[in-house]
Amino acid sequence: MMNIKRHPIPELITLDTLGHAIIVHVRQSKRAKRISIRIRHEKIELIIPDSNFKKAQEFLLDKESWIRKKLESRQEPIIYNSDNLIIFGTDYPLRYIDSTKQKVRLCDNAITVYSTNNGKTHLLKQFLTDFLLLKIQQLMSRVGNQENLRFTEIKISNNKGTWGSCSSKGVLSFSWRLIFVPLETLYYVIAHEMCHLLEMNHSSRFWDLVSTLCPDYKIHKLWLKKNSNRLYNYSSNLDLV
Repeated sequence: MMNIKRHPIPELITLDTLGHAIIVHVRQSKRAKRISIRIRHEKIELIIPDSNFKKAQEFLLDKESWIRKKLESRQEPIIYNSDNLIIFGTDYPLRYIDSTKQKVRLCDNAITVYSTNNGKTHLLKQFLTDFLLLKIQQLMSRVGNQENLRFTEIKISNNKGTWGSCSSKGVLSFSWRLIFVPLETLYYVIAHEMCHLLEMNHSSRFWDLVSTLCPDYKIHKLWLKKNSNRLYNYSSNLDLV
């Protein structure tokens, strides 16, 4: 019997036939019984039960109009839920346990804060800041290796006016609220600021460089513009100011 060669399944697909580009994440699941599309917090997933990617892609293209209508109807503000916390677009159950241990654990896809009542908010914010810094360091290594970009320092700030900045001395600063944006959007912000290490402006040359590192940068730039107020309100509702 002749073996049929299947192409590798990509992690992302871009839908742009009916409008602005939309990123779709592809996930293969052995538990899935059929091809399906999942939309949560504006993150779109194409879930496929087997390796027949061509069939799944045709299904996705056929549903593009439906996806766009769903996204348009999901522009309501993020609703604060004290039992959950959104990190990089993923929901985590959030629990507070009265304790003098003063620590935060991310275990079994849940976040548990061990603290006295007075210190729990500060402790959680510090955990989120450290978690964000670790992820930024990982992504910056990936970006820097592509263009040999070098910086002097990374800072996590409480800045509400910008998501990131780059100084003439190579100091890169990022808003701690980036912990709430999708991981792909965080990558764009990092790429944006690292490109300023070469171009301290927003010239066409600068955007060409950004496009090299992040071809879908316009999607994430627009996402931040649409969702800035929602993210600030979300952090305020959590008392993380």
